[in-house]
Amino acid sequence: RANVPGTFNQYSGLSNLSEYQINVATKTTCPITGKDLSLKASATYLQLNEEAAAAIGTNYLGTDSDVGTELDAIATWSLAPGLIYKVEAGYLFVGDAWNTKNATNGTDPDDLYFLRHRIEYAF
Repeated sequence: RANVPGTFNQYSGLSNLSEYQINVATKTTCPITGKDLSLKASATYLQLNEEAAAAIGTNYLGTDSDVGTELDAIATWSLAPGLIYKVEAGYLFVGDAWNTKNATNGTDPDDLYFLRHRIEYAF
């Protein structure tokens, strides 16, 4: 279902969203292996505009505009030419925009997180 200009409906997903992000990255030598080590991290704050938060809040989500804050980190180790080991982690502190208003079945969702690792070989 498409949005009608000037309106907002429950099929909009995360439209009308502001994202504020800080990224940092560095490369160094791993003290254990002596190989290249790359570290990246980011912090992201997501917020609905007030009109969108109020519109969805009437039936679905809470009227708060705070979608949440996400922290992400990636470490990449060079093991050999073309071979890397990568660890990725993320944590989303769920904002109050996800709290439902239904008085009999309201929810306050838990924070979300993930941890993943992999070995990549490029040839």
